[in-house]
Amino acid sequence: MLRSLIATFICMLFIISCKKDKEQLHPYVSFTYSGNMGVVPVTVQFKCNLSSPYVIYWDFGDGSVAEGSEVSHTYLKLGFFTVYAKAKSDEGGGEAMNHVNVSPYNKINIYKINGGVGPLQPNGATWDPEHGATNPDLYFKIFNSQGMEMSNTGYPYVPEVLSTQYPINPVVPITDFDGYFTVYFLDYDFGYPSDDTVGIYKFRPADYFRDSLFFPDHFVMNDTTTNASINVNVFWAN
Repeated sequence: MLRSLIATFICMLFIISCKKDKEQLHPYVSFTYSGNMGVVPVTVQFKCNLSSPYVIYWDFGDGSVAEGSEVSHTYLKLGFFTVYAKAKSDEGGGEAMNHVNVSPYNKINIYKINGGVGPLQPNGATWDPEHGATNPDLYFKIFNSQGMEMSNTGYPYVPEVLSTQYPINPVVPITDFDGYFTVYFLDYDFGYPSDDTVGIYKFRPADYFRDSLFFPDHFVMNDTTTNASINVNVFWAN
């Protein structure tokens, strides 16, 4: 019985030791940052959750590097930078990554969409045969990167038009610059998703960052299949 207890105790110590060694080999790495909002030059402060005995190596995404658990870096251009913090020690290491928005803006607001399409569908049929009409009844819907609708579900369609301006009130704010948002351009028939798709436009705000002001105030998509065009009008804000 005593030998069994001793063996169990030694086994538990071994398991705890192995677990500790594994944690040392693969530590959890994260970092925070601040001071990234502004006009260049912008000095951003970075802080890693790990310190000695780990050495922290930074890659700031603009070709610059540094070392230390707490560092600062001055960006000379605006942008959406991929930053890495790599922790290393004799026992092992790990890394963390963040997308850092270096700009005066932390959101964009969609306030209007322009759209146009040809009189016929790609198969040569009219858009609204069930109504005895030729032209589509146009409307738009906006979805975030999780597939949730951001526009009002009660948005009306504009009947019998080949192009339309679609003011959005209230505006649709977007704060996730790293996610993809989707604008569906639709012809009203019996309700989404049964309605005919005129065009689909996916955009990621970070892809439209510039290294200096001003950022673009509209995103454009042309669909050669349906001969449709979508112009998403935005303004950048904070």
